[in-house]
Amino acid sequence: MTIVNSKILKQLSFAFSVLIICQFLVSCAGPFGQFYTKLYDPASGIPLAPHTGDTQFYGASSNEELEQEVQKAIQNGYVVIGRAAFEATSNDYSRNLRAKASEVDADMVIGYQLYAGTQSGVAPIVNYQAGQSSTTTTYGQSTASAYGSGGSAYAYGSYSGTSTTTSPGTWNVNYIPYTVQRDKFAAVFLTQKFSIFGATVVYLNYEQMHQLNIRTGYYVNSVIEGTPASKAHILPGDIILSLDSDIGETYDEYLALVRSKAGKLVKVSIIHRGEKIVIYVPFNTLPK
Repeated sequence: MTIVNSKILKQLSFAFSVLIICQFLVSCAGPFGQFYTKLYDPASGIPLAPHTGDTQFYGASSNEELEQEVQKAIQNGYVVIGRAAFEATSNDYSRNLRAKASEVDADMVIGYQLYAGTQSGVAPIVNYQAGQSSTTTTYGQSTASAYGSGGSAYAYGSYSGTSTTTSPGTWNVNYIPYTVQRDKFAAVFLTQKFSIFGATVVYLNYEQMHQLNIRTGYYVNSVIEGTPASKAHILPGDIILSLDSDIGETYDEYLALVRSKAGKLVKVSIIHRGEKIVIYVPFNTLPK
């Protein structure tokens, strides 16, 4: 039988108690890391812009608003690279969220923390009470006599001795009641796509082109900050008329045209604030 001293047993009891508490406080596990799902696949062929080192954090008040904001970000040139969602006790996980955003090089994080309910119960706390030891001392005397043909003999003596006994220890389990608030947590991690030009556009319909007296064109829906379009002061609401005197017949042809201009100085004809102008924009080179 293995004997464990009471100090070690107390340490084991404390560790067990901490483990029980950690099961209720999910922060011990780093939830945004534990429940993170990677969604971006480098094999998709969508190049990502180099991470600047800064991350923008935005809050949403519902799951619906979260998804709406994610769609807006995608329209503005962002790519969803991962998501995390979990339910846990109400706590401040902002440090863990920032750490995960830094780990995955996220340029933007959109998330929420919403009340999910209250949880009550009991947590077992185990303690060990060591056994008691006692020592007993025994004293005594003895005499002896012997008789024979040669006569008789007599002897006298005393003795003493000790013995120690230990009673077995006992285990006690105490149940501690708890009540905790539980919240729903969710976060979407995004990063900017690498952009050759930086203007997200939509194709003008026939009526819009007729009003502008043009044969074809693309309405600038948004401009990604730091891209060639942004540096050239192209604004949302501008109309792109041509790139080096070409524009393409369809949206796919337009995207192929932009890609073919990577790394080149491009003559861009636009309608800027109601005025037709020509600017020269150095398009970004595709990453290797």
